[in-house]
Amino acid sequence: MKDDIKIKGKIIIFKKDKYNELIKVYEKNNLVVDTGLNFLVQKLDGDSIADMGWIAVGTDSTPVVATDTTLGVEILRKAFVDTDTVNNLWRAEAQFDVGEAVANWKEAAIFNASSGGIMFNRVNIDFDKLTDETVIVRFEITFNA
Repeated sequence: MKDDIKIKGKIIIFKKDKYNELIKVYEKNNLVVDTGLNFLVQKLDGDSIADMGWIAVGTDSTPVVATDTTLGVEILRKAFVDTDTVNNLWRAEAQFDVGEAVANWKEAAIFNASSGGIMFNRVNIDFDKLTDETVIVRFEITFNA
């Protein structure tokens, strides 16, 4: 018997409206990179490496490949403000406030450190973060057999 484990990730971006309600404005699947898979193996082995805890955004549109270890042009990394697990789904969110990371975002990823660290995943996006917006970036990682 052979078990096939599939790890599927996606990014969802929300804007806060004037009533502080979240409005979904962007969604796309992402790739769990080789260092992310190795991170999971190390955690299963009990290694004492830091947990994933930051979402970074950047402006480089270089296509995603499994061997990526950094964003091409990272502009800001924010700590998770929320995480959650439900059955086989893990979710993490970071908030990018008014005036932060104002640019045309072309990439995003999860890391286990406030700088450097291990990259878990990477995704190419096309999202304009405006000066007067508060944005929530959510990554969802689903594990299926």
